[in-house]
Amino acid sequence: MKKFFLLAFFLVLPYLSNAQIESTETASVEKSTLGIQTGVLGLWVYGETQISETTVIRGEFGFEGEIFGGINFDRTQYAFTPSFIIEPRWYYNLEKRSVLGKKTAYNSANFVSVQTSFEPDWFDVSNIDNRLRVNRIAIVPTLGMRRQVGARWNYELGLGIGYEYTFDSQFVNSGNAILQLNIRFGYRVK
Repeated sequence: MKKFFLLAFFLVLPYLSNAQIESTETASVEKSTLGIQTGVLGLWVYGETQISETTVIRGEFGFEGEIFGGINFDRTQYAFTPSFIIEPRWYYNLEKRSVLGKKTAYNSANFVSVQTSFEPDWFDVSNIDNRLRVNRIAIVPTLGMRRQVGARWNYELGLGIGYEYTFDSQFVNSGNAILQLNIRFGYRVK
């Protein structure tokens, strides 16, 4: 009989105990973060500032890269142009990740955003002589995810379809639909 009560006690004990402290706080984005990210072609410095429990405004400055070549070119050519990006982001699954016990620190969650970017014609870093530079602005609704790896490292994946408009003083202005794929790895400074 004594063994029965001991066995019952050890079988019921895990259901009575709770290893995690229950909190009445809801999951929330960080008040502010600052970091640097690199992608397939580019380098950016970013900052995010909280505007609500699940929404941030993100600003970026960096260099967007282009590589082109083929039978029409005598060599592979590259160009890196400055870019400025402003992007409101809604991290829509913070609470769900928190309830499931997944990491939400430093805005590790899925997001929906509207990325607005501007690439001025000021200068570029390129191996092309007399490259025609134009002002471009793009608005791209994006669906993405951000995950924290360790204490400071993160990665982001995103996909969006939007509109890009080119302001050219020498030729006709033009607009195009664009497909944007983001694959970025970063280091969080703050």
